[in-house]
Amino acid sequence: MNAPSALGALPAPVRGVLWMVVSAVCFSAMTASIRPASADMHPLQVLFFRNLIGLTLMMPWILRSGLGAMRPKRLPLHILYAGLVYLSMSTWYYAINKVTLVDAVALSFTIPFFTTGMAALFLGERVRWRRWLAIATGFGGALLILRPGFAVIDPNMGLILLNILGWAAAVIMIKVLNRVDSTNAIVSYMFILLTPISLPAALDNWSDPTWHSVPWILLLGLAGWGGHVCATRAVSLAPTSIVMPIEFIRLPLLGLIGFMAYGEMPDHWTLIGSAVIVAAALYVGHREARVEAERAEGGTART
Repeated sequence: MNAPSALGALPAPVRGVLWMVVSAVCFSAMTASIRPASADMHPLQVLFFRNLIGLTLMMPWILRSGLGAMRPKRLPLHILYAGLVYLSMSTWYYAINKVTLVDAVALSFTIPFFTTGMAALFLGERVRWRRWLAIATGFGGALLILRPGFAVIDPNMGLILLNILGWAAAVIMIKVLNRVDSTNAIVSYMFILLTPISLPAALDNWSDPTWHSVPWILLLGLAGWGGHVCATRAVSLAPTSIVMPIEFIRLPLLGLIGFMAYGEMPDHWTLIGSAVIVAAALYVGHREARVEAERAEGGTART
C-alpha cells in the first residue's frame, strides 16, 4: 500500500490531526521568516509578497479546475473571511518584529477560547459551565504573560490580541464555508482577494527587495501557503476542538528559534502563563471532543 492510500485509509479525525501538525510546522517556519524578510522591507510589503506567492502557488489548481469549480456559493462570506485573515495577518506581521516570539505564540494559544465563545454566539453551539471555567482560566494565563498593572504592557501586544480575534473569527468562517465550498476553493479565493487587499499598504511603504530578503520571502510565502492549505483541510476533516490544540507544538519550536536566533529567553511569568493557557485549552479540546462523540452516538452532551 502506498503512502497516499495508507493515509486515506485513516479515520478522518486522525488525518485532520496530521494535517494540523504539518500546518503548525509551516506556520512556525513562516513566523520565523518574518523578521529576516522584514530587515530591508516594511512588514506590510512582506505580507503582500506572501499573498502573491500564495496566489501563484494556487494558480495551477485554479486553471485546472475552471470557472465551474471556482464559482463560490457564498461570495460575501469569502470576502468577510479574507478581511478577517488580512486583519490577523497584518497585525501579526507588524508586531512579531517587536515582541518576543514565545510571548506572541503563547498568547496566540488563547484562540481556541475565542473560537469556542464565537461558536456559541454565532453557530448556536451550547457551552456549559465547565468550558466557560476553562476559558476563564486560559485568559488568566494570558494575564500572567501581560501582567497589566504590574509591568509596562507593550502596545504591540495589543496587535497580537487583534491577530487572535481575527484568526478565531476566521476559523469560524472556515467551518461555515466548508459546508458549501471545497478546501482548495476557500484557500484560492482567500489569496485572490488578499493579494489586491494587501497591495495598497505595500505600495505606500515600498522599498525594492534585496538579495538578502528574497530567500526569506520565498520561504515565508511557501510556508504560509502550506500552513493555510493544511489548516483548512484539517478543520474540514475533524472537529475544531480536536485539531486546534495541535498548534501547541509551535510554542517549543518558536521558543527554540527565538533562543538560538535572537537570544530570547522567556521569563518565569511567561512559562507559567503558557502552562495555564495550554492546560485550559487542552481541557476545552477534551470537552468539545466528548461533545462531538456524544452527538455522534445520539446522546445528550453535557459541556
